[in-house]
Amino acid sequence: RILRRPYVTRFAIKWIE
Repeated sequence: RILRRPYVTRFAIKWIE
């Protein structure tokens, strides 16, 4: 779900932080 796209991963990290 996070490794779906390159830019999505960056956003996911922001939500986790």
